[in-house]
Amino acid sequence: MTYRKHYIPLESDPEIFTYLMHKLGVNTSLKFVDIWSLEEDEIHCLPGPVQALILILPDYPAYEEQRVKCQNLEKGENGEVVWFRQTINNACGLYAILHCACNIPNSLERDSFLGHLMAVKDRSEYLENSEYLDQVYQQAAVGGSSDAPPAEEEIDHHYVCLVKRSSFLYELDGDREGPICRNILEQDEDVLSKKGRGIIQMYTGSDLEGSFSLLALIDSG
Repeated sequence: MTYRKHYIPLESDPEIFTYLMHKLGVNTSLKFVDIWSLEEDEIHCLPGPVQALILILPDYPAYEEQRVKCQNLEKGENGEVVWFRQTINNACGLYAILHCACNIPNSLERDSFLGHLMAVKDRSEYLENSEYLDQVYQQAAVGGSSDAPPAEEEIDHHYVCLVKRSSFLYELDGDREGPICRNILEQDEDVLSKKGRGIIQMYTGSDLEGSFSLLALIDSG
C-alpha cells in the first residue's frame, strides 16, 4: 500500500498509550498496563476488569501465515464492531488504540476527537487530515525512553487488538481486510479468558518472552 502520511511508531509503553488515548477523548478511568505472563495467578492480580488487549509482535512467518489464512475467515454477522483500515504508515499503535476504545461502550467523551470521529462518514479522511491528531500523536511518539526512528522508516513490529464486542471475540488489525471474529465469549468471559489467551499463544507460543509484549486496557474505576 502507498501511504500519503507517515507517523513515528509508538513505543510499547502503557503510559504512552494511556496518555494518547486520554488526549483523544477516552474516559480517564481507562488505562493500559503491561502483562508479563499469561499464568492465572498473574491475570488475577490485574487491578480491574480487562476491556481489551493490544498484542505487540514482530513481523515473522507465523504472523504472515495467519494474515493469509484469515483473509477468508468468517468475520461474524454482528455489524456493531468498529474496524479501521490503516491508511497512515507506522501508525499501527494508534489504530490499535482506536480499535480498543471505539469498541468499548460509553468509553468516549462525546465532544472529543474520537467522539467526532465516530460521527463522520469518512473516518480515514478525518484521521489523515486532523492537525490535532498530528499534534498529540507527535507528543506521544517522542515521549518514549528510546530514540524515535524516522517516520518513513519501516519497523519490524506490529500492534494487534483483541476486544469483546456483543459476545464475540474480535481480532482487529488495520492491515487485514476487516474484523476477524475469533470466537464466541460467554457473559462471564473476557478477552483474557482461555479463549482469548489461545489467540495470543497462537502467535507467541507458550509465553511472552522475546520480541512479544502485551498491553491490557483496564477500567480502574
